[in-house]
Amino acid sequence: MARVVIDLLTKAHDRKTFDCGHPAQNEFLKQRARKHAELNFSKTWVAVEEGTSTILGFVTMSMGNIAFDTLSDDLRIRLPRYPMPVLHVGQLATALYFQGRGIGSILLRFAAEKAIDSSNLIGCFAIELVADNNDALNWYLKRGFFQLAPGSMRLYQSVETLKLAADKSVREP
Repeated sequence: MARVVIDLLTKAHDRKTFDCGHPAQNEFLKQRARKHAELNFSKTWVAVEEGTSTILGFVTMSMGNIAFDTLSDDLRIRLPRYPMPVLHVGQLATALYFQGRGIGSILLRFAAEKAIDSSNLIGCFAIELVADNNDALNWYLKRGFFQLAPGSMRLYQSVETLKLAADKSVREP
């Protein structure tokens, strides 16, 4: 596989052939992602092999917050009594042919970088998302995410933790 780059979704990217195995995510990329971007509801970034338009995977992000009263007790103790500002990952998917090749991890790392950037510019406490099935839940849990409440499919990872992980990866050869 050639070098993978992350680009903001444009008309030039081949959305028609993308298939991640989940019809709702396929439909979002093909029919709604660009419209959401035009309305500034969210931005979709795509992983492509450098010099090509074939989408290997995508991540859709927007700013959001989590109501204070929905946070777990251990979080509420540490935080102000205001909604928790987050970077929300609305979609993250990898094309079937490229699953298991690290594309999802590349896209998640990209989203983490955007959460760190947001925390430095406007304030962002965490990256947050909703796992749409148990496989996705386990995938995120293995990557250090925490459930907002016991049994919840809504997950988060603090920007503080993301920064520590980024610092560690920069220091490792």
